[in-house]
Amino acid sequence: MEPIEYDVFVCHVGTSGSGVAKTIAAGLARRGFRVFEGADAAGGAEADRRRIIDQIPDFVVVLAPDSVDACADGRDPGCVDLAHAIETDRNIVPVHLPAFAPPSETTLPPALAALDKRQPIPYSARAGADSIARIAHRLSSDAAVGERDMLRQAKWVGSFVTLVLVALVAVAAIGIASKMFARRIDVRPLPPLVLHWSVFGQRLENGAWTEYAVKDGAQARGAQVRVAFSPSADGYAYVIGRDARGDVEVLFPTRSLKAESRVKAGQVYQAPADGSWLTVDEASGLDTVYVIASYDPIENLESLLDERDEEATAARGAFVDSTISGLLDGKHGGATGRVRTRSGRPLADNVPRGAGASSASVTLSGGTRATHPLAPLEGLVSATVELRFRSGAPAR
Repeated sequence: MEPIEYDVFVCHVGTSGSGVAKTIAAGLARRGFRVFEGADAAGGAEADRRRIIDQIPDFVVVLAPDSVDACADGRDPGCVDLAHAIETDRNIVPVHLPAFAPPSETTLPPALAALDKRQPIPYSARAGADSIARIAHRLSSDAAVGERDMLRQAKWVGSFVTLVLVALVAVAAIGIASKMFARRIDVRPLPPLVLHWSVFGQRLENGAWTEYAVKDGAQARGAQVRVAFSPSADGYAYVIGRDARGDVEVLFPTRSLKAESRVKAGQVYQAPADGSWLTVDEASGLDTVYVIASYDPIENLESLLDERDEEATAARGAFVDSTISGLLDGKHGGATGRVRTRSGRPLADNVPRGAGASSASVTLSGGTRATHPLAPLEGLVSATVELRFRSGAPAR
């Protein structure tokens, strides 16, 4: 049997989500994903779709206002496909259209009720590209498209080799198969991660916003600040602000882009991610800003994006403290022996570092453009900048 050449299965429950499902499928295809469009595709018989779902890691389902009624009798093709994806434990990404409002869990059809614990992505036609980017991020959380291409090729080669091995003696077959599967594990060493960063400051002076140099620990009452950073390798990044009471806020990524913490090597990012500035004064009590980049996603910080603002202040602060103290960034968590990423790739000093961006620019509130060089901070699996502020006197 020929291998299935798809990465993601896209479908819709009901009829009103058909157009959006096609738009999402086209958008993902432009991003390099090989997309199967569910029952709308040619040859979309139920048995064929089930076979394809079994071999595709990701499953996107569009839910519209008529989805609940369409799924009530269990015969809607999209609902049938969704039930099979749940049964086979696919990586399911629910996409909610604006008018979709699911009723209580007790009145939902079983296939939709099973999505209760899966975080949906809202789809906006006015921001379709952004919505598709969020969907694509969720699909690439375990492996990038390029990595999946490698896995598909390895699977095809494995199938071919299996046919050849049938004619060999059992001992030889086991030895060859062991070597084949061992090669699928990426054990290439990585360089220690480097975080390139800078902080911009502005303040009102004679009625005009002017730039001033921000220094760690300096008094900065009345100032406004922004952080720019660039990682040396693809990975994940977070910017956390803490106030004098110990409360914390995630400044990057924003809550509207929650769980989209993936960053690219050499690209410049800024925080706050919504384009605003952080004010340092007694009212805000800004105390510390942490800028963290990592080869691996930091689950504790990812979970902060889903917390409610009324979560206990002390608990949130202690949560961040314990997370940062355990980072393998060379200055917090202790590292003994050979350091590895979560996927098992070791770090090695003799591997060339990737290049982060050399500079970053921001526009001050008065319209002036400011440009800073980005200073490199070398870490290990992660790298962390701690920037402290005091609001006891005006910035000078």
